[in-house]
Amino acid sequence: MCQVSQAVGETRWRPGHGPTPVSISHLHIPQSMQRSTSPTAVGSPSSSAACPRRPLPLDETRRRSSAGAAPLLHLTDGEQAQYASLGHKACAEFIQLAALSRDAKVRSTTRDAAFCRQTSTLSSSLQSYIDRVHPRAFDGLDATMHVCTVEDADDGGRHHIRLQWGLLHVPWSQDREFVYLEIQRVFVDKNGLRGYARCLYSVALSVQLTPMKRPRGNIYHSGIVVKETRTPGVLEEVVLINLSLQGRVPLWMTNIVAKSLLKRTCTLQHAVLGQPQTRSRRVSIWNEADAAPDSKICKRCTKPLSWFRLKATCAVCRETVCKDCTTHWDILWHKSDRVCFPCHGHVLSMQAKTLPAAPSY
Repeated sequence: MCQVSQAVGETRWRPGHGPTPVSISHLHIPQSMQRSTSPTAVGSPSSSAACPRRPLPLDETRRRSSAGAAPLLHLTDGEQAQYASLGHKACAEFIQLAALSRDAKVRSTTRDAAFCRQTSTLSSSLQSYIDRVHPRAFDGLDATMHVCTVEDADDGGRHHIRLQWGLLHVPWSQDREFVYLEIQRVFVDKNGLRGYARCLYSVALSVQLTPMKRPRGNIYHSGIVVKETRTPGVLEEVVLINLSLQGRVPLWMTNIVAKSLLKRTCTLQHAVLGQPQTRSRRVSIWNEADAAPDSKICKRCTKPLSWFRLKATCAVCRETVCKDCTTHWDILWHKSDRVCFPCHGHVLSMQAKTLPAAPSY
């Protein structure tokens, strides 16, 4: 859910107030899978109540889903129609949001949501891009699992809607799970230029898909839009991340998680395409709704940033803080850059988790 302010007048972008997430409470699931407290909620739809199957680990379920195994849930025709209608509308709003000018001010309408955007240019044809990217599901989250296919149009595989489950790590808090629609489609804009969109949009689901119950976050109109330009062989790629972690998570932590997801998505795109991306402009939009009035106070210690107090901009979250709340960070950035203490600790924890384990004797 975003709010957009343009140079002429002010337009409030409220896609979240349009389509309402569909709550499915009567999915066609075996009785052994309908008990949210039972670990048999994850299993094959062919499981019976007399012989329930044990839950599959996430990595094994992921391999089964990618290998074309049976879906975890079966939807009725009416439920598929509701999800498909919601997916089409959300994807149309997502394409409209990505088409906004880079100078347009976009901000979240909810206090706990973070929005960020990055625009890049690619040297490729749209057909070549689709052939490389379309067969792959979105893999930016820490773990993903295919739940079921909502719609698969008979157009050569260029239009697809699937219901997905994802897991995202949150530092110093519980991991968040997401249940979302992943919509992939080819479109033509008003100028006659073709494009390809992959939209992620959270929906309500009353069925517990995993044995462990986690807080559920929301993804609003996030994903990737690639569109042809007037220059032949050059594509413009826009990556949007707009999410809310829900629960008692500070907004600055949501900003860090959103930026990390944005960087990971861009890195995966680079790996799939096998070519470097040319970033046309660095856009970091974090706490736009409160950035202007709160720029006179430190985002960490909340002390007033008087004219005589030294201040700096964090190289990670881009917040304005006093110099006492920052430290130098010589890795990945220039020596002149400073990082606030929360972001510094987050980066250190992420590095500690990625280091190889010490050999045991």
